[in-house]
Amino acid sequence: MRDELRTQRQSGMPLTDNRDAVQGNTLLARHYKQEMANLTQWINAIDTGQLGDVVQALSNSKRIFIIGLRNAYPVALHLRQQLLQARAQVHLLPQPGQTLAEELVNLAPGDLVVVMAFRRRPRIIRPLLLQLQQLGIPTLALCEPQAQGVIALARWQLCAPLDSVSAFDSYAAANSLINLLANTVLHELLSDGRQRIHQIADLYSQLDELKQR
Repeated sequence: MRDELRTQRQSGMPLTDNRDAVQGNTLLARHYKQEMANLTQWINAIDTGQLGDVVQALSNSKRIFIIGLRNAYPVALHLRQQLLQARAQVHLLPQPGQTLAEELVNLAPGDLVVVMAFRRRPRIIRPLLLQLQQLGIPTLALCEPQAQGVIALARWQLCAPLDSVSAFDSYAAANSLINLLANTVLHELLSDGRQRIHQIADLYSQLDELKQR
């Protein structure tokens, strides 16, 4: 792929907005087609009624706890940071180097736990979901469509395929799903969400945290 991109650059061919780059049987073309197939699959499979219930839970739960381990940690962090723009009390678990038990002991039915349960998940995911089920804690699982053992243990399930033409899983569909969830929650909480975003923007300015474009 690197050689293909270098050849395009040396020939003066633009590397962006180029339809020819995704034609044929090149690695770049196969990658593009697989990414598009993943996006199409989760969009076609999504249950809009369940999605509405999930958005209500993400909007109205007293607290949200998002759990992500291994490769799912960056996905969990991204969801947390997006939701935090629209509402308060969104927490990421576990903290670095820490266990989960101390964090879960005070969970209540008014809370929501989001478990990132994508494949090659640690063994703790199944007993964690079972425990949350026994406690009556509303739980949303984000996982790949083949994770039937996980799907059965959560109140809500949203699936995103991770298929890739390479050895590494692709989380593009998962992040697209997170983008949809975060934006839908923001629209659900539009008045308060907008006010919160303005307050955050003011703090960015006061703290000089972000470089202006």
